[in-house]
Amino acid sequence: MRRRSLLVQTLVTGAAVLLVAATATLLLIRSIDQERDGTALAGRAEKIVASGSALERFVVDMETGLRGYLITGDERFLQPTNEALQLYPGTVEGLGRMLGAGPDHRRLDRISADIDAYVSDYLKPQIVLGRRDLPAARGMINSRAGKQRVDELRRQFGELVAAQSHLADAATERSQRAARRARITAIVGLSLAALLVVGSIALEIGTVMLPVRRLAAAAQRIEAGDLSARVPVGDVRQAEELKRMSRAFNRMGDSVQAANDERAELQRAKDDFFALISHELRTPLTAIVGYAELLLEDQSLPPEQQHKFIDVINRNSRRLLRLVGDMLFIARMEAGGLDFERIGFDLSQVVRESVETFGPRAERGRVELRAEVAELGSRTGDPGRMGQAIDNLISNAIKFTPRGGRVTVRAVRGEGGEPIIEVSDTGRGISEEDQQRLFDRFFRAASAKRDAVEGTGLGLSIVKAIVDGHDGEVSVRSAMHEGTTFRITLPA
Repeated sequence: MRRRSLLVQTLVTGAAVLLVAATATLLLIRSIDQERDGTALAGRAEKIVASGSALERFVVDMETGLRGYLITGDERFLQPTNEALQLYPGTVEGLGRMLGAGPDHRRLDRISADIDAYVSDYLKPQIVLGRRDLPAARGMINSRAGKQRVDELRRQFGELVAAQSHLADAATERSQRAARRARITAIVGLSLAALLVVGSIALEIGTVMLPVRRLAAAAQRIEAGDLSARVPVGDVRQAEELKRMSRAFNRMGDSVQAANDERAELQRAKDDFFALISHELRTPLTAIVGYAELLLEDQSLPPEQQHKFIDVINRNSRRLLRLVGDMLFIARMEAGGLDFERIGFDLSQVVRESVETFGPRAERGRVELRAEVAELGSRTGDPGRMGQAIDNLISNAIKFTPRGGRVTVRAVRGEGGEPIIEVSDTGRGISEEDQQRLFDRFFRAASAKRDAVEGTGLGLSIVKAIVDGHDGEVSVRSAMHEGTTFRITLPA
């Protein structure tokens, strides 16, 4: 009888809790919907304000750049003007989509028309006049015609921004009122529900407290540095919500441990890199100093031997120069300071020059170096950097190809007309595991470490950075003991 009474009490309490929770939930949903609608409207208005401010900034950049150019005659002042000319149409279009139909959209249409008129009737003619007759163009500055137009546009921007700011403020106020109602509803509902569930807490404490304590203990172990701490999930007494929490905690622990392992691996790679750099620097420096001292100490060396020593010094100096260049490239890449030239160049000629550069090295290593280069025509980019990328691929191919092997460099057009450059070798190949990290900075394949092949682990990451900078893709296809093919694909 007592068990039945407890069951009835539990059912009654549960039904009452459900009723209170349902009522509170309905009120909460309504308040939350109102808050969400207000927040969305306020967010939209804030985005419109931000876009309007950006559009105003573009107009100011146009006028400022023009004035700078006309005053100094230096066309570098036109860079912000040119950027603003490229960006403002898209900003106007995006702003129009956000505004939709209405008076503010018509106001935007007037602003857009005024900007177009300013650009076509004033800005561009002034630039053309400045390039033809700079003193005459400077005289137009004193007329203040451009400034008056910009001031008028800024006034219109101010009206648009003020209107949208007013909408944002109103929407924010409505959202805050809805949030207050939601909080009051939640407090009242939770208070009533708390009074009803106090009697049932004792029944649930065994299925809640123990898992929570386990979670807390595991969290403390992780905090203390034991990243292997996990919580059991299979306890039948454990509530389903806590099972999900335990699974989520375990997934979080797995992620934290994986991230820690990745950091440790990166640190090991960096340590290996610095150790390798020290060796790579010391070896050529030792050779340079040694042979230089021999030349200085013995002035009577035969000319052919002097020439041999100078050749060793030159070769090691170039090796040092390449190493320092790679390190500087990586430093600029990590700092986000890569800057590529944008000039027209013959891609086929760049490929041929790279092949010619490595001809003597391939011959010394008794590696056959073939070239199959089609005419790819002229394109815009940085020929020096593109040549560096191709050099790195050919250099690696020769380095990892044994005597009697073959390296083939192909330059063709794909089915869609896109230029494709492939560097294939008949070397040892690369494992699938190493291929996943081949373009990571500091990474060196296990076979390269095992065979003590010289290198810094920077070459392929530099290749990828250069190809990415030309909007292209670089990929690898390889199998152990079957050779490797690297492919660069550039936009058509």
